Amino acid sequence: MSLIELTNLEVTIGHKTILKSIDLTIEEGTVTAFVGPSGSGKTTLLRTLNLLQIPTSGRLRVGDTEVIGGKINKRDIRQIRQIRNHSTMVFQQFHLFKNYTVLQNVVQPLVLSGRFSRKEAEIIAHESLEKVGLAAFENQYPVTLSGGQQQRVAIAFKPKIILFDEPTSALDPEMVDGVLQVIST
Repeated sequence: MSLIELTNLEVTIGHKTILKSIDLTIEEGTVTAFVGPSGSGKTTLLRTLNLLQIPTSGRLRVGDTEVIGGKINKRDIRQIRQIRNHSTMVFQQFHLFKNYTVLQNVVQPLVLSGRFSRKEAEIIAHESLEKVGLAAFENQYPVTLSGGQQQRVAIAFKPKIILFDEPTSALDPEMVDGVLQVIST
């Protein structure tokens, strides 16, 4: 069974159709990239997968939960997002909590998901930060980190689904390789 499936998905914003007749299946354990010019709908598609943008019509399934565009209510959004507690979205701009340390930025989503106690989340966070080469920075605040380091914090807890919106666009060429290596592991 696929992890994400879109069938005849359409997204209209105002009077403009941004996505039309999108059929897509993404299997667990795969990496899928959307490539295209600026304004072609890549970010809208990612936002729709996250239900930050509501589809106008079509079907969206994540795991075992399915919603129908044009008929999505708050309950549907909550249900999809509960599944998505196993996921994260990394935007072009780094959305880390500035008043949380690196460690707290990784711990907090794990605790808020309801899947882990604070103690369990701290153990997972320490291990994850070690894997992405940031263990030495866990007590620092995001403002003290480079762009590449901030990207690695944002993906440190290795959720089942990670949606990246141009994850290397703001990075130095030297940092791009490191971030791509973290993404592929």
